[in-house]
Amino acid sequence: MLAFAALAYWLRGEVFPRVLPQADDPRSPAKTLQGWQAFILPCTSWLGLGAATAALWVWMPDQWLPLGWIALSLALVILGHRFKTTMLPLEGDFLALLSAAVLAFHHILPLVFLRFANTDTRSHPALTAVLSLAALAFWSRAELLPRLLPKLSAIPSWDPAAWEAMMLPLASCIGTASAAAALWVALPADWVPVGWLALVVVLGLAADWIASIALSLQADVLALVSFFVLAAGSDLQRGVP
Repeated sequence: MLAFAALAYWLRGEVFPRVLPQADDPRSPAKTLQGWQAFILPCTSWLGLGAATAALWVWMPDQWLPLGWIALSLALVILGHRFKTTMLPLEGDFLALLSAAVLAFHHILPLVFLRFANTDTRSHPALTAVLSLAALAFWSRAELLPRLLPKLSAIPSWDPAAWEAMMLPLASCIGTASAAAALWVALPADWVPVGWLALVVVLGLAADWIASIALSLQADVLALVSFFVLAAGSDLQRGVP
């Protein structure tokens, strides 16, 4: 039901205004409703996002829910750029940030507390997979899609280029943080900085290949973090020897 509601809201807010003919007569109801529609159509589109987000929350297992949200966010960004609508990419980025918050505060932070209390001795393969796939998704949003999708034109109330100038580096950093967290979850304590250094090499190669300043800076920061962890004796307070 929620999925059908989301589809209906997006059809009303995004599809119908673009495919239905508009009256040219200034006295027509279509003209008099333009000011109202400029307010209600974006609201309807956001209601579609809310319904789709809730549908995934009902349907997916708790641990895998952020991946469902991130997949939906990528779909919204792609559709928005393909069909030249500015609202869908903004909704997709909002959902991606929500997914990152859920990963950080609902998945990773409780595990941090458990491991600092030395009460966790598991490797958590499912969480490792979730974080790894989330990293790939965030890197795709930040580094791949902007190079493949057509650019959006600015509208009077919003400039997509200004938003992406902030969102894309943030998404790239979230991707690197997710990958580093996945290594921390999966590897024994002594091998975590080694895994991070391997990730540094991968990030450096990717940065040179696609000419990404953001990935290059993240590789340098992660290399420094790995050095300090190695200097501290790799004491990450893990419950696994």
